[in-house]
Amino acid sequence: MTQTHANEAPNLILKSLHNDVLTLTMNMPRRLNGWTAEMMTELKSALHDAGTTDEVQAVILTGADPYYCAGVNLGGTLQLGHPMKLHESIVENNQALFDTFIDFPKPILVAVNGPAIGAAVTSATLCDGIIASESATFSTPFAKLGVCPEGCSSIHFE
Repeated sequence: MTQTHANEAPNLILKSLHNDVLTLTMNMPRRLNGWTAEMMTELKSALHDAGTTDEVQAVILTGADPYYCAGVNLGGTLQLGHPMKLHESIVENNQALFDTFIDFPKPILVAVNGPAIGAAVTSATLCDGIIASESATFSTPFAKLGVCPEGCSSIHFE
């Protein structure tokens, strides 16, 4: 495990390569591995690197216990602003995130080791396979939150 000094941020995505399979672990267990802007940037970067590296033949995405991922951490991603600008930002960021999964050139498996919520569920359906532990649960609270389903879920969930 990587140690950090007081003035260093912890690695939000842990990487482990074994037999040409790269395991990426979302690493914010105190925040239930909810995606902040910084975590999404690290995840997209890690997937880009994995997709362009010959040493990586496949990727497994998982979360640090106890959650797989609580979805998008709205407090860690959204900034108040004009509604039109906010809408543009959400559309742009969602498109970039989901395109990362859709366009990934190698097999990507999701190892759901606990609760998965919202975008963590919809992005998982864009991957090549989902492996779920006995503690895995899946929730898409879009209707309860009054937001549209995202991540191609209106197609993939059928």
